[in-house]
Amino acid sequence: MDVRRDVLSLSTLGRRLLLWMLLFALGMALIASAVQLLVEYRRDVAMIEERYGLVERSYLGSVVENVWVADRDRLGTLLDGLVRLPDFDYAEVRVDGAVFVASGQKLAERGLERRFPLLYSFRGSEVVIGELTVATNLDQARQRALRRAGDVLISVTLMALAFVGFLYLLVRSMITRHLVRIANYVRGASFSNLELPLYLDRQPSRLGRQDEFDQLVNAFNQMRDNLLNSYDELHELNADLEQRVVERTEALRRQVEESIRHQRALEGSESQLRAIFDSALEGIVVANGRGVVTVFNPAAEALFGYSATEMRGSSINRLMPDMDARHHDAQMDRYAAGGEARVVGRSREVIARRRDGSVFPVELAVSEARIGGERLFIGIIHDLSERKQIENALVQAKVMAEDASRAKSEFLSRMSHELRTPLNAIIGFGQLVLTDPQEPPTPSQQENVEQILTAGHHLLALINEVLDLASIEAGRHELVIEPIELLPLLEEAMLLVQPLAYKAGIRLLPVVLDELGPWVSADRMRLKQCLLNLLSNAIKYNRRDGHVRVIVDIHEDAVSVAVADTGLGFTEAQKPRLFEPFQRIVSETSGIEGTGIGLAITRRLLEMMDAHIDAESRLGAGSTFTILLRRAEPEKVGPDDTATEPLPVIAPSVVERQILYIEDNRANIALMKKMLARRADVRLDVAESGSDGLARLAESRPDLLLLDINLPGMNGLEVLRRIRADDRLTDLRVIAVSANAMPEDLEKAAELGFDDYLVKPFDMQVLFRLIDETPPAGN
Repeated sequence: MDVRRDVLSLSTLGRRLLLWMLLFALGMALIASAVQLLVEYRRDVAMIEERYGLVERSYLGSVVENVWVADRDRLGTLLDGLVRLPDFDYAEVRVDGAVFVASGQKLAERGLERRFPLLYSFRGSEVVIGELTVATNLDQARQRALRRAGDVLISVTLMALAFVGFLYLLVRSMITRHLVRIANYVRGASFSNLELPLYLDRQPSRLGRQDEFDQLVNAFNQMRDNLLNSYDELHELNADLEQRVVERTEALRRQVEESIRHQRALEGSESQLRAIFDSALEGIVVANGRGVVTVFNPAAEALFGYSATEMRGSSINRLMPDMDARHHDAQMDRYAAGGEARVVGRSREVIARRRDGSVFPVELAVSEARIGGERLFIGIIHDLSERKQIENALVQAKVMAEDASRAKSEFLSRMSHELRTPLNAIIGFGQLVLTDPQEPPTPSQQENVEQILTAGHHLLALINEVLDLASIEAGRHELVIEPIELLPLLEEAMLLVQPLAYKAGIRLLPVVLDELGPWVSADRMRLKQCLLNLLSNAIKYNRRDGHVRVIVDIHEDAVSVAVADTGLGFTEAQKPRLFEPFQRIVSETSGIEGTGIGLAITRRLLEMMDAHIDAESRLGAGSTFTILLRRAEPEKVGPDDTATEPLPVIAPSVVERQILYIEDNRANIALMKKMLARRADVRLDVAESGSDGLARLAESRPDLLLLDINLPGMNGLEVLRRIRADDRLTDLRVIAVSANAMPEDLEKAAELGFDDYLVKPFDMQVLFRLIDETPPAGN
């Protein structure tokens, strides 16, 4: 398929992106028009209100005088002039509750009107002699506002559509067409058409750096090369194996035919025995007590290259390497002196030597027999060369698999780092906007930022779950199995999901126990992770006003924990997909967030803890997930084990802390500056490379060093090594700030001497806590 023609058509991703951008543009245009309509309407109403003030200032006195003298004609003239003013439709004067004079058309529906009491000064006091009413029909104001809002709607819509078109073309040019090309390449990939590598129709970066697409293409091409090499090697091995099978079969056929011919020709027991020796597939060598060969069968001739005539009367040492021959002579001397033959009655692997001097591995089984008073040693020899080749091939395959696993881990680590770095800026700046005391966000801005933070944390959770699953599959997950009291752990997990349940309108019912205080054998942290996964799923896939119930049953050797909900449920056909990674049984349009990894991680963690999980459901009537754990004896608690050492109280510092931040990413630097700008007791200095940071440390010693790991030139690990080698900086508190989140990264950082580790994206409050734990200079 032509990639360019495929890109020009709207892909599924392109259609969704264009649809959402159009909806967003139209929504923004409607909102802008509505706001403009409201502003224009309010402005017209305000102008009408100003005209009412003009009436009170300019007309009211004349109206009062004419009402006092009862001059209807002049009063009518005044009211006629009043209704000719813009937006005034009707005016009347009432005296004693009756209409005295009126002008204009009385409104069928009430619009905007104002009543003015007519006060006349008589003998030093004001007397109410009537009431002036002026009414306005607001249709004209509404029409003017609608006309202006329509103009705004058209202009805003055109600008928004132009921006959407530009953004769509930009995304399609930079991302979508490359994804389509990669998808077409992978879809059509097979061993028959992998000669051509994958390439993208794009200009190389002017900076000479590879971006994510370049790295993805390189990874695909490297995988293609590995597949082709593996296919060629497998093809060669298969051809060689088939040839060996044919040769071995042919040899076996010939040996069988030869054995049959000899069997028919031989008479007597000696002839039969000779035929057996000659037709045996394994090499058979018989030596006397002095180590002299007496029998050497054809299989041994083919194995060693000697003829039976050459070997009869020769020492058995002729078939051994020199070192083994000397050792064998010593053993024979000990045996002749009445010692024990250590090799008799068992088989072992040894090295044998052919006539041409080459050595090869064999399996040797030695038995002892006495014939006519003479002691004979019978050795049965099996060539292990082929088996060793197969074993070596298996070792090489294992090495290749381990290399592939390491490459997968490196790829996951790289992708985790590349995704966490922008996420650090997204979540960090979002937290700054949401918690800015100087310029707090409007309710609309706060809602938008919360949506951004929710999406960022969802993506971060997906990254962590993928790394967690990869770590489990690679067998790098180490568990600490110990007796755990189940009820406090359950209550802790339910307390953590309580806010999620409250937001979703779900009730968490109390735990149902048939006995008090069950203990189970598990890893505390990982069992808590499993319970949180099940509880959060029970809340997410529940219905509004539903509930979640946890039931604990204690058996003789096990404890079951059932998490039951009243939600959507699933069918028996959907059940096998529940625990498969990236499989979700709900529609993508259901609005329920999820990645399809949680249950897969839960099942694998439980299997590592020798536990089991099962699920039951009725569609539309809820689901029940049951964990079966091994029961454990309660752990004995000493009198001092329950005492808790009080936590140290950190007094608010009034001394300024000096912090040095070594980071090369400008976005991360800007984020750190904005975060620490909220701390009046912190002064931040920034270095953009490891060498620059070491130079700053040589000039002045800070109270705390925040150090990125992936720095250009000298990385953060080398910077830390040099710091720890400096006597003046040995006790400097150094905290790693990095997007490397693999378990081995954290372990390596701890081994090298980092005091703490902040994984990007990090929470601002965690950073502040680490700063507060750092004593200021002089303390």
